[in-house]
Amino acid sequence: MRTWAVWAVGRVAAHRQDHPAIDDLRDALCTSLLDDVPAVARMAMYAPCSMPPVERCARRVVDAFESARGSVRETSVGLVGHYATVCDDALRLLIQIAATHDLDGPLQHAVFRAAREDRDRVVRLVDLVGEPARSRLIERIRSSVPEGFPQQVETCLEDLEADEPGVVTAACQRVDARLLCEPSVRERLVACLAHEDLNVRREATLAIGKLVRIHGIDTEVLSAMGMLEQNLVDTDRNLASFSAWVFERIGPPARSAIATLERASAEGDDIMRHAASAALKRVRCDEETERS
Repeated sequence: MRTWAVWAVGRVAAHRQDHPAIDDLRDALCTSLLDDVPAVARMAMYAPCSMPPVERCARRVVDAFESARGSVRETSVGLVGHYATVCDDALRLLIQIAATHDLDGPLQHAVFRAAREDRDRVVRLVDLVGEPARSRLIERIRSSVPEGFPQQVETCLEDLEADEPGVVTAACQRVDARLLCEPSVRERLVACLAHEDLNVRREATLAIGKLVRIHGIDTEVLSAMGMLEQNLVDTDRNLASFSAWVFERIGPPARSAIATLERASAEGDDIMRHAASAALKRVRCDEETERS
């Protein structure tokens, strides 16, 4: 029963960031991170991974990893990586994990993104790792960077700012998970949502959807919601439906767009109505849960 109680608390916390008791809900989840029953502790780790990390929970996230065993420990690695963006203790722990364990895909990506977003912070904490783990970690981070990656970033940024719409469109299409680790690339993609060329706006919208899928809800995604909502009512069906699909991925944090989504679900053609209705269901799932 406690497992399902934790699931219910996590669902409300993840879907209602504006809930008046959100801090209490977070605290309840954090307490459950240290539960003696593995199923309860593991369930408590899922919701925080889909919520913006906050400093008040960081210490208990680190404590949960350090006390976890078996499958719970494996699950907690993802939560530590999520909290590494706001907490030095979590980032330090992530670096230690990377220095002493095999780098699987999620762990490698978490370290890579941390290194790209705040290089000085990562370097400072890597220096605290003792030898020989430090040398091994540095080599692992270096080997995770594709050959010529800095030039790829520079080329991508230049193309995203090019005068020729076709060049910008192609740049939006080829943005991948590693390029999305670059804050400057993400910021430029958001700017492309307002580009005068329709094809650029379409491809930038799809790239933002990829950003949400790979990195979750971050600062750039939140800053994009105004333009995404504006594009919901664009006369181009593809652009409007692409924007609705992105809102479906964003979910409850896009509650400010509910009125526009409702209008689009009632006034668009079949494709647009379907896309907007699916987005509404995802964005308003907390309200539907309360009514049911």
